[in-house]
Amino acid sequence: MPSTLVFIDLETTGLDPQADAIIEYAAVRVRDGQVVEEFSRLANPGRDLPLVITRLTGITDKDLRREPPSHMVLSEFVQFVAGDVVVAHNAEFESGFLTAKSDGYFQNEFLDTLELARILYPAFDHHDLDTLVRRLELPVGERHRALGDARVLVALWARLHERLDELPFEVVAMLSIVSGRTLWPARHVFLEAEAARLTSALDVAAPEFHKLLRDHGELLDKARAARRENSPAMAEERPPPSRLNVDELTALFDADGALGCQFPRYEVRPQQVRMVELVAQAFNDGQHLLVEAGTGVGKSMAYLVPAIHWAVTNHDKIVVSTKTKNLQEQLFFKDLPLLTEMLGLDFQAAMIKGRRNYLCVRKLLYLLDEGETELTEEECIALLPVIVWAAATDTGDVAECTGFVAFRERELWAKLCSASEECAGPACKRRRHCFLGRARALSLLADVIVANHAVVFAELGIADSAVLPEHAHVVFDEAHNLEDVATDYLGCAIDRWAVRRLTRRLLRRDRGGRERGLLPSIRFRMKRGREEHLTASELDLDHFIQAVTPEVAEVDSALDRFLDAIDRLFSHATHGSESLRYHATTRDPQPWLLIDAEKKSLIAAVGQLRAHLETIAERLDDLAERDFPYRAESIYDLHGVRDSFQEVEDNADFLVEADDEGFVYWCERYFTRGRPACRIAAAPIRIGPRMRSLLYDALDTIIFTSATLSVARKFDFLKDRIGLDEYAPDRLFAEDVGSPFDYDRQMLVCVPNFLPEPDREGSGAFAAEVGSLLTDLFRATQGRALGLFTSYAMLNEVYPQLKAALEAEQILVLGQGFDGERRSITRTFQRDTHSVLLGTDSFWEGVDVPGEALSCVALVKLPFAVHTAPVVQARCEEVESRGKSAFMHYTLPSAAIRFKQGAGRLIRTKDDAGVLIVLDRRVLTRRYGAQFLRSLPTGYRIATNRRHLCDMVRAFLAAHQAGRDA
Repeated sequence: MPSTLVFIDLETTGLDPQADAIIEYAAVRVRDGQVVEEFSRLANPGRDLPLVITRLTGITDKDLRREPPSHMVLSEFVQFVAGDVVVAHNAEFESGFLTAKSDGYFQNEFLDTLELARILYPAFDHHDLDTLVRRLELPVGERHRALGDARVLVALWARLHERLDELPFEVVAMLSIVSGRTLWPARHVFLEAEAARLTSALDVAAPEFHKLLRDHGELLDKARAARRENSPAMAEERPPPSRLNVDELTALFDADGALGCQFPRYEVRPQQVRMVELVAQAFNDGQHLLVEAGTGVGKSMAYLVPAIHWAVTNHDKIVVSTKTKNLQEQLFFKDLPLLTEMLGLDFQAAMIKGRRNYLCVRKLLYLLDEGETELTEEECIALLPVIVWAAATDTGDVAECTGFVAFRERELWAKLCSASEECAGPACKRRRHCFLGRARALSLLADVIVANHAVVFAELGIADSAVLPEHAHVVFDEAHNLEDVATDYLGCAIDRWAVRRLTRRLLRRDRGGRERGLLPSIRFRMKRGREEHLTASELDLDHFIQAVTPEVAEVDSALDRFLDAIDRLFSHATHGSESLRYHATTRDPQPWLLIDAEKKSLIAAVGQLRAHLETIAERLDDLAERDFPYRAESIYDLHGVRDSFQEVEDNADFLVEADDEGFVYWCERYFTRGRPACRIAAAPIRIGPRMRSLLYDALDTIIFTSATLSVARKFDFLKDRIGLDEYAPDRLFAEDVGSPFDYDRQMLVCVPNFLPEPDREGSGAFAAEVGSLLTDLFRATQGRALGLFTSYAMLNEVYPQLKAALEAEQILVLGQGFDGERRSITRTFQRDTHSVLLGTDSFWEGVDVPGEALSCVALVKLPFAVHTAPVVQARCEEVESRGKSAFMHYTLPSAAIRFKQGAGRLIRTKDDAGVLIVLDRRVLTRRYGAQFLRSLPTGYRIATNRRHLCDMVRAFLAAHQAGRDA
């Protein structure tokens, strides 16, 4: 590394280098580790500052009014930096602005502390500068000002080098080896760190990275013994299960019970106690249970306590399944450890995910050795955080390695993760280090296994590759999502990525035209060091692989022709259509002749390549006596690609034949990374039959729970959708236990009756009125509001109007798709109490903002599903075929559940208070509107005009503020 580095930071008016301006420049020159010079200047952007920038930096328009124009300060800044190497955090941002504003003149080499932090601290939740300052306890002066942040970077740079010194030499050496295969500027950081270790004479031994990886052998042996004890023969000798004492369980929730004694302000919640009774009775009677538990019930404790007691008492396993990662981790890392302390029971818990979430040690070590022929430069860089993490992780769960995830090299993870089709099983040389094996072993030894819906459904009807141990009891939390998750796992699709990930695994070319992938790697390893001494069999195999190589490109070409033929369907479609349904009995046969022909060409090309991969694998097997590195492992990898190609063939046939009456078929256009793409897909119309045969009838007890299971206080809709409608009351019981919150006191629901209805003809008028009304409403609430939209189109229409009007009054407006990704704008909203957040679909559930920061939720439109979506259409038709109204029995109840989820964002604790505004007057004017209103936990008031609405809102919030202050 050069002896002189310049650490820089810029403050700007926004994120777009072309449209936004730089308002502050700062640089700190460091020579031989010492600060020798600083530069700091404000700049006049020639425009007003956005409120979010003033709030973030403290810089005001007044501060900039007399400063020189940005381009003049840029000239001074460039002269200061001169030709030195520049260090920045998220260098892509600074580089983008400096390049754009200097018309490409600024071309200094950049080093990025964000990339280095992701590599050296791969398990940190985030790697933004705020997080690093907090986690690393860096000295900090003025944050979010350019000079203060540049000084922080100097300290961060020093800490990153200290971190390198702390890492095992084997890790540093591997970082040096892998980064040394690239032209990445920061590679010198690792090369010099390795050299310094070697010159110190402390680490002169050849590094053996694999010795750092966790050995799970003892745990695996213990699990094997437990598996023998729990064999079917042993299970037959077990006594009948012991019933739970319901009174003893509910007593734990008394004020002086095990739970009550742990919390100073504990309050008995009758709704929670009732849920404990219901869950315990379901286990005792071998029933399935639907139980709706409103916000504040504490439903996780209500099902975990009986589940743990049942598991311990009867030596049974309970699987607790969630939809989201957040809830899964809350249960495992927070709730279950708490119950371990409170209950005094000797029980074990484990968390398990789908096998592709786990690092495969065999595949990692292979890529570390053979990355030169397998990996692109971008993949080599993205592999670096995995090296640091793999040496320290106990779990091998990629969710821990946020540093790797941030690089977004999804093809690389396919080469690293555990996969059933590539697994050597007991024959694997690295089986003692297997992270999936560890997770399975812990699950086998556990009483309670925390999983997710994806794992449960991915294993329906699968035994050989099962991740979960045998079990007879499941708790589905977030059960309102079951139909969507099951639909994903029971459906299929083909797009460019589905096939390209396989062909690119075999062969691709980097920017320099060099071949990368499994096929060139096999040839390279077979010939390495003995080119002149190959046997006839090895020469034949080498020539055969060369002959097979062009077939990879032919599969890609056949895929392109197949997808192009599908894309042509849209030329005959209604203008603007994004999806087209089809079925063998109803589609126009003419365009499908070409699609069928291209499908056959694709299957032929894939089939030929698949057969030749099998031949290569067989010939590799025959070379056992002339072994070479990773020969046997390559056979497993070839079999994995072969089996995945077989799935492509099967899916292509199924999707083009399109004759299964239980499925809906469609093709769609979409954009990925700004480029148009096409896919063909199918999904089951009803999941119930398969769920009953593969899941419900196979288990003794299933608990389905969520805060939003019922519609108008009935469970009929959910029962019908997920296949529980045929069970008698002695097998399935349902109850809504309610919520402990005093919604009549805590929540005001208002419906303005003066807005136009948001029908298609009047959508423009409705949007204009919504923008104007929300401006007044959010003034009345002083921000502190969440606006939930059902489409980006209306959000995009309303956002500029709100932004201009409210930010002029110091109320920050954050819009999904405008001001950052979901996590960052939610965090800003939580931090800034005078702000408004506007979001669409993903914000209707899972956003948890307790307290004063969220005092108002505005539901702009009733959340009806898009009626033209193929799955929605097909399900409506199926309901109609049973003689029912699709609107009343599918569309309406689906929207009512979504409506409840949106309304549920408002009151998160017993101390919260707020207003819910339903801007869609159809809840008043249409007969079905009562269904939505009955889904709310309290009554509503009608606002007859704008002033009436705002006055009610102000009065309600003021009364509750006075109550807090009293």
